[in-house]
Amino acid sequence: MLRRYVLLCASILAFLFSMPVASAQCTRATNGFMNVGVVPNNPFRAELVTNNEGSLPFLASGSLLQKPQLIARDSQGRVRIERVAGKYKMDSGPDQGQELDQHLIYVCDPVSQTLTQIDTLNRTARITHFGHSIKLLPPTTTPATQSSICATKDRLVSIANSKSEDLGNQTILGLQAHGTRLILTPSIAPPEGHSVTTTIQDQWCSDDLDAIVLTSHSFVRDNKTFHKSETSLSKLERTEPDATLFQIPPDFTISEFVPNAPPRHPSLVPPVPNPSAGTTASPQH
Repeated sequence: MLRRYVLLCASILAFLFSMPVASAQCTRATNGFMNVGVVPNNPFRAELVTNNEGSLPFLASGSLLQKPQLIARDSQGRVRIERVAGKYKMDSGPDQGQELDQHLIYVCDPVSQTLTQIDTLNRTARITHFGHSIKLLPPTTTPATQSSICATKDRLVSIANSKSEDLGNQTILGLQAHGTRLILTPSIAPPEGHSVTTTIQDQWCSDDLDAIVLTSHSFVRDNKTFHKSETSLSKLERTEPDATLFQIPPDFTISEFVPNAPPRHPSLVPPVPNPSAGTTASPQH
């Protein structure tokens, strides 16, 4: 019961801060994607590293959450996020018998107004088109009138059903960053015999980089922190990333989808998995 209670506390806080900062879509009016601003002429590449102190029953040692994520943004404003989603033993195909990491790559492209998900293990790419929905936005909505991702995050904190605090400014990675603290104490009662668990999230955002540079979660019970998780940018390079990072490998299977619109061509229908593809995988735990 205690495990479920603590997991619920973490899930609520994670939900509040994982909500899209502007729109789940990738259009010319999108200002943020996965805590990175979708802005042109501000390229960078970095790693997103998570470190845990203490123990939670649902965060095992070697958790995928601790594997670095790769982040890049080019001069066009395209944002690329790469993360490891799991390890699989290949049961067939050219890599039979090997254990391979499944990398999921997301590319938010405000120019083509698409969101692409690339799966390196299954060698597939799914392109979601949002261009048709831009017509639903007010004519005055342009990149010039967009708020920074930091301003949007601050508005989210102000409407969240929790207590928030302004942490002021500090220098992180040579960048001026503004911090906000969100304190969540669940309204539900903890299991009998246990104290209330308070979850605290500190988040630091840089207007210069237009991205979240540091986030920490602390779980507190009886005025003692029993677990802390910190996710921070590292190896920051403010240079143009390689253009190939934003491209789909030529031998990957591609499907395309337009939300809320009937397929205009058979090629836009997501493909049905092909059992004769010759490659299978089993998850490794």
